[in-house]
Amino acid sequence: MANRGGLLIGGIFVAALCATGASLWYRYHETHQALELWGPKATQCIADPERVEALTLAPAGTGPADFTVDGQALTIVGRRDVTTAPGFTNARHALTLNRSFDWTPIAPVPSNAPAGQRPTWTHALRFDRPQQTATLLISFDAKQAMMVGNDRRIRIGPIAKGLENLLIEPPRTSSEGR
Repeated sequence: MANRGGLLIGGIFVAALCATGASLWYRYHETHQALELWGPKATQCIADPERVEALTLAPAGTGPADFTVDGQALTIVGRRDVTTAPGFTNARHALTLNRSFDWTPIAPVPSNAPAGQRPTWTHALRFDRPQQTATLLISFDAKQAMMVGNDRRIRIGPIAKGLENLLIEPPRTSSEGR
């Protein structure tokens, strides 16, 4: 009788190991390209931030620039804390999944390319953790994203509409402002 109990416990243990292995394999295949794209530290910031800010960007003009991309000087003209805002947990999760991106390579933009041939970077998400920050620039016209400090760009076609709905606030009516 004691032998049967040991076999049952052993069987449960083996089943648990198999389930753990399958789970790790599945998670690896769901995230390995995104992890490689963003890098481990930035991916950790995206997956488990202490604070998330949605930033609105505009050309810097003659003032100081917060970011320079493709020869475009950009400044932050709006910001809002979206750490606990509805939809942003799902957006963060999507940014770590391979299926959220179109992995077709993007040709580098020449520095002398006319403005119409360059993505217009209008929004960003800033993810903060203690002693770590990752800022993801987003261009909805080109449906691209890139991490500040990393020149690799990615097509965000599969998640572009969802991100756009989250980042572009609808205008307030006069009755909402009261």
